[in-house]
Amino acid sequence: MRGLLLGILPCRGRKETTLECVKRLVYTAPLETYPWKLVTVSGTEDKDIVNATAKFGAIPLVDESRSRLTYWEALQYATDKFTNFPLIANLANDLLPGGKWLQKGLIAYVKTIGRDNTGLVGFNGDSHGPEDACHFIIHRELLKQYGGWPTWYNHNFGDAELCQRASDDKKYFKAPWALLYHNHAYFYGEERNDRVYREGRKYEQEDQALFQKRKADSWPAIGSQKQDTTLEFNIQKPQTILL
Repeated sequence: MRGLLLGILPCRGRKETTLECVKRLVYTAPLETYPWKLVTVSGTEDKDIVNATAKFGAIPLVDESRSRLTYWEALQYATDKFTNFPLIANLANDLLPGGKWLQKGLIAYVKTIGRDNTGLVGFNGDSHGPEDACHFIIHRELLKQYGGWPTWYNHNFGDAELCQRASDDKKYFKAPWALLYHNHAYFYGEERNDRVYREGRKYEQEDQALFQKRKADSWPAIGSQKQDTTLEFNIQKPQTILL
């Protein structure tokens, strides 16, 4: 199986929300129109959710050796299984896609990075500034250069590390009109009723400390041990493009 872009959507809980998300992603970027494939991935605990996405054209992928995967572990597992896609987009099951989100993201990548060059282009709609993007398109070779998906984090700040490193290497851009709204329960006061969000956010301070430590150490090749350390952020704002 070959294509230009592999979209990977880790699944954890929220079956109805996940299916609605996959349906919208595919409807706004038809699989038969754009050179991409969508893979949904999980451990055995969420196998039923992953398999249910197949009716919308997604490719279900289950790691039968693990009951649960972290977000970053799921991305790495799928990346290793589907090797014939030069570009990869990390997605999530709480997204609301804007019209032509994928088309605009790919256009932004070609205009700013170049189709055959390595880089990272962020989608907008995550409430972050230009220095970070929760969801983005990254070239497989650049990801490999950075040690793969940052599985050394529990849940948070892996995206911040990849964006910061790409920015340091002048390979990062954020496309303001390629929209993937992060429909996070935190933004409308329902996080306390959602165990998936609670699980992820309980590691926020630990992951932030690890991010700051790794940044201060110039991003060591192997994830450093998690430490309860606090350092100041000093993120250089990269270029934002207008399409």
